Amino acid sequence: MYGDQRGERPPRRRRIPRLWLVDVIHRVQCERGASCAMVASLRSRTDLAISAGARFEALASTREEVEARLRTQRLSDDQATGLRDASAFYIGLTAYTECVALLLARVGDASRAPSPQLGGTSEQPSVVHALVGFCQLKESVAWQRGFLTGALALPQHALSELPPRAFAALVLCLGRQREQKERLEATTPPRLLELLRTDARSRASAWPR
Repeated sequence: MYGDQRGERPPRRRRIPRLWLVDVIHRVQCERGASCAMVASLRSRTDLAISAGARFEALASTREEVEARLRTQRLSDDQATGLRDASAFYIGLTAYTECVALLLARVGDASRAPSPQLGGTSEQPSVVHALVGFCQLKESVAWQRGFLTGALALPQHALSELPPRAFAALVLCLGRQREQKERLEATTPPRLLELLRTDARSRASAWPR
């Protein structure tokens, strides 16, 4: 019996697989960000905002097109959930971007139209220009956030499946942000500019530095 005990090897000290822990932590963090973004997006709020425009007859066709685009894209998003598909991610990003572009194109048109609230007169050109410029800048920042959120959530190997233009678009977006910010700051009255910055902070939108 004593000999048998001597023949037993002492228990090995188990090394903690730190690299595995670091990798899992990273993956959980990525999933947390993506999941929180999905849960917090609250599609119902978007639907509520869109329905509030029912009283604007001039924008009826735009509202209907946006609703149709969102229905189509949401269905695609729901079907793609869990696939971790780089192609589906970028197609979705592009579809939402086109939807926003449709609305941005109407911002200037709607702002230049006579406003009943102002006695049938057009809004001040400086206000219209600032509003359009701010919306364009905000969209550039939002596109960057959407791209990076999706790209970071993809598995490493899936990044190569993104179209080459995806990363070129990111570089162009960063340059466009600087140009839009400089133009907005150069052409907007100081008081109005401060109001726009305050609005950006209240909406948790990053104001480019």
